[in-house]
Amino acid sequence: MLDFSTVQVNSSPKLREADAVVAVAGGEHKLAPILATLYGHWIDILVTDAMTGQRLLQLARQS
Repeated sequence: MLDFSTVQVNSSPKLREADAVVAVAGGEHKLAPILATLYGHWIDILVTDAMTGQRLLQLARQS
């Protein structure tokens, strides 16, 4: 069962073949996993809240 604290990543080859991969995540505690999926090019679209988005941009500029 999935709930708001569950993270599920399907690393199968079919995920790479998808036309678009959408992730929904937010919150300070999810910054590292979100960055990992972005840097790994696992997702195409991220749906998040404004505060998480701003923090992700700050962290991306620092690296």
